[in-house]
Amino acid sequence: MASRTAKGFTIVLASKVSKRNASTYVADLHRRGYASAQVLFTKSNNQVVYGNYATRQEASHAMTELRQDKEFGEAWIMKY
Repeated sequence: MASRTAKGFTIVLASKVSKRNASTYVADLHRRGYASAQVLFTKSNNQVVYGNYATRQEASHAMTELRQDKEFGEAWIMKY
C-alpha cells in the first residue's frame, strides 16, 4: 500500500478499482519487473500508481518510457 506523506507526482495506471483487483494487478506488475507499482487507497478511490517523482518533468519522462508498452497508453500523471 502506498503512503503519501511528501508532495510530488506519481503515474496512475488504473483508477477506481476494487482493493482486490488493485492488489492483484500490482502483484502481476511486480512479477513483470515493474517494481515501483503500488496500490494507493483513499477514502473514495483505489488506484494503481507507479513511482514517486519530485517534479512533473521527471514523472513525464517516466510515463513516456512506460507508454512504450501499449498497456500503459492511458496512464496519467497525478500530483499528490
